[in-house]
Formats: sequence, C-alpha cells, structure tokens
Amino acid sequence: MTFKNAMLSSICVKNSQLKVTNAIISIARLDHFDRSL
Repeated sequence: MTFKNAMLSSICVKNSQLKVTNAIISIARLDHFDRSL
C-alpha cells in the first residue's frame, strides 16, 4: 500500500468514526429531549 492510500484509508476510518459518534450524540439528544417533554 502506498502512503497516499494509507492516508486516504485512515481519513475514511476517521470519517466513519465521526458519523457513528454524531449518530450516538443525536440519538442521546433526542432521548433527552423526549424525557424533558
């Protein structure tokens, strides 16, 4: 694997981790919002 490919794959992994984290945060916020109603 070339250095460029390694960089691209690590960026993809970071992006997917961010998406998962954002999904968890949004679900937690929705859950909190439902409880506060």
